Amino acid sequence: MRMRHLLAAGLVCVALAPVLRADDKPANPSIVLRLKSVEGAMADLKYIAALVDKEDEVKNVEAIIQTFSNEKGLGGIDTKRPFALYGTFTPGVQDSPLVLLVPIADEKAFIDFLGNYNIKAEKDKDGVYTIDSIPGVPIPISAYFRVENKYAYLTVMDKANIDKSKLLAPEKVLPAAGDDALISIKLKLADMPDIVKQMLLTQIETKLADIKDQQKVPNETEAMRKLREKMVDQVGKQIAAALADGDELKLRVSLDSKKDDLSFGIDLAPKANSALAKDLKALSEAESVFAGLASDKAALSFVGHVVLPEELKKLLGPAVDDAIKQIIEKEKEDSKNLTKAALETLAPTLKSGEFDGGVAVFGPDKDGLHTLVAGTKLKEGKGIEDFGRNLLKLIPDKDKDKVKLDVDSIGELKIHKVHVGDSADANAKRIFGSSDVYLAVRNDAAFLAYGPDAQKALKDLISSSAKTAPILQLDVAAAKVATWDASNKDAGKVAKDIFGGAADGKDTVRVKVEAGSSLKITVTSKGKVLALGARVQK
Repeated sequence: MRMRHLLAAGLVCVALAPVLRADDKPANPSIVLRLKSVEGAMADLKYIAALVDKEDEVKNVEAIIQTFSNEKGLGGIDTKRPFALYGTFTPGVQDSPLVLLVPIADEKAFIDFLGNYNIKAEKDKDGVYTIDSIPGVPIPISAYFRVENKYAYLTVMDKANIDKSKLLAPEKVLPAAGDDALISIKLKLADMPDIVKQMLLTQIETKLADIKDQQKVPNETEAMRKLREKMVDQVGKQIAAALADGDELKLRVSLDSKKDDLSFGIDLAPKANSALAKDLKALSEAESVFAGLASDKAALSFVGHVVLPEELKKLLGPAVDDAIKQIIEKEKEDSKNLTKAALETLAPTLKSGEFDGGVAVFGPDKDGLHTLVAGTKLKEGKGIEDFGRNLLKLIPDKDKDKVKLDVDSIGELKIHKVHVGDSADANAKRIFGSSDVYLAVRNDAAFLAYGPDAQKALKDLISSSAKTAPILQLDVAAAKVATWDASNKDAGKVAKDIFGGAADGKDTVRVKVEAGSSLKITVTSKGKVLALGARVQK
């Protein structure tokens, strides 16, 4: 029963796929979907299941497959070769076939297999099999396939789509040798008909409108509402730009069990000389003083650089003013003036509409301690520096010795020290030791460091040169970070059991968003990180 439904679902997917066409000769496909072989997919599934202790669930799936398999494959389907789906967009909306490629080990066994589920395939003199009805499918669908190149080329509605003269050779749509993708999709956005794009945009705009209407924000002022709604509108605008100026979209999910690598990627390539292409190029050229904090040698690191569009910046200022006003009104009378002065020094940075900063935690050192270093871009940072110096005058005499000004310098930039020592909470002391915090503020940036190597780390960051940085990058060494959780004392032991004594490079997770010739979003992880997560959760 399950197998019959699976076959029916596959044919329905072909029938209900996007608007695609077949010409008088093979064309470059507008969409190509590739799937790993049955054996390859099962091997990946078994590998993941072993990591997260779910082998029993996979054994059930494997047992079902084996029930339908023999020396002629899975019902005549070759389990060692991949699957594919391809088609080409047409200006019309109705004549929209796709062609599904199913690897065939034995043609007769495949026909018999279909017959076992009351799917009758009649072969014409031109070599095309016709399926007039599919049990369990509520709508009438005529399906056609022919076997060529050791593949069944399957389509619906019009058997002309699989005329011999129109068939694409498998190597043009199947993954290349050594390709480890579990699934990959390539979509030619430039070929997508305008009517389809408009349908998508209409659906997206409806959903975004619902989001704006459904959100209820406590104490939201009119300025805040305008900013929030414009931010939602901006999401729709960016999607519209991607559809209008996008050339090709790729999606890929892969697993390499030999290297223990998992990855997910999205790649959006723009049309040449389009507004999107120019925007992506400009983003790739953006520089940051904090770019060096993105490091795979850190236990954890994050860098990000985001600039709001001008139309959002204009609305940001009034919204920040309202937020500051609300905070001040909630303060006690004796602290209102101080809070007001502090927020006013931060206001220029908050209103700038730009975030550029990063943080990294290095270690552990020989004593098992870490050092944190961080920085963020400021606007009118001198005002923050002056406010801090004036604030020290108000600190009680007994606490003044905890803050030391001008303990060091780099050029004209002064470095200050805040004594933390034993006042830090127990977990912070366990991770960073009884260290002092070092900080420096210049007109365009603030820097901070904490830990045994804080002073050196701070000076290294301040001295670093600006260089191009990704839009966002997060790196995590999972085995190290797991030990920071004070509530799970066994995390370190679990990590050592999984990764061995030295986990360097075996426990990494990375999330990266970068621009350039295309917009790329990638998530990569070592597979054993899943095992760590499952074990620690238990």
